[in-house]
Amino acid sequence: MCARVFSLIALLLVSTSVFAQSQQNWKEIGTSNAPSPRQYFAMAFCEATSTTILFGGSIPGVNYNDTWEYDGNNWRELFPATIPPEVFAPAMTYDNIRKRIVMWGGGMHTGYLLDTYEYYDGDWHLVTTPQRPGARRGHRLAFDKKRGVVVMYGGEYYSPGTGATRLFDTWEYDGTNWTQIFTPHHPNASSWYAMAYDEKRQKIVLYGGRGI
Repeated sequence: MCARVFSLIALLLVSTSVFAQSQQNWKEIGTSNAPSPRQYFAMAFCEATSTTILFGGSIPGVNYNDTWEYDGNNWRELFPATIPPEVFAPAMTYDNIRKRIVMWGGGMHTGYLLDTYEYYDGDWHLVTTPQRPGARRGHRLAFDKKRGVVVMYGGEYYSPGTGATRLFDTWEYDGTNWTQIFTPHHPNASSWYAMAYDEKRQKIVLYGGRGI
């Protein structure tokens, strides 16, 4: 089971194929149009438009800042008036209360993206906040529907001299500002993990990654 799941993930990264999961099975969906092969991109489902939005990513030596939309049948490149910088390994999630996708962080050719972007009404919007998390990549965002906030955990800061420093801080974004949250318990410092909101139990679930 695990080997099969990881092989499907690898195909998503290196090909232009789309795999949809339903009824405990994966199905490959052929599309006439698709983003170029890449890795370290971000995707989130936009409930307002019932489409999946993809942004950024990279191949060796190239970072992307293109925006794509998948409607269940085909991919379509979007050309918003505002375009975030070229970035790899950003994190995105959908805020279903304010009806918008939230994106934060990721690596660039030089340095890190430290801005918050929201995608709604067909365009990206830069949000200036009084506070923000520190530079990182390999982090994840999940929207806590019960509390109405975006939650971010961990990730890593990489520098050529010292390598990757894994992080264990928790942040929340309420649409206007980022606030660091100090919890009595937290996972080990980790990056490149997976995180999702369990709507039935109203909890955010985190699993795996480097450092756990």
